[in-house]
Amino acid sequence: MSDTDERPLRKYPIIVITGTPGTGKSTHAELVASQSSIPLRHVNVGDLVKEKGLHEGFDEEWQSYIVDEDKVRFYRM
Repeated sequence: MSDTDERPLRKYPIIVITGTPGTGKSTHAELVASQSSIPLRHVNVGDLVKEKGLHEGFDEEWQSYIVDEDKVRFYRM
């Protein structure tokens, strides 16, 4: 089985928090994960995309990876 196996077997939802840098997204995600009654964890998607190659390439103009949402969605941690 590969890291990007396309079988949707998630027991719990994926919660994505987006927004402007420096507004408390990571702090909020960590707080929600620590206080939740279901097992949640904070994952920095930018780091995951770079480390595991879950992108479609690199946008030179924006100096940013182009996230492959399907690869991220089906990635097995």
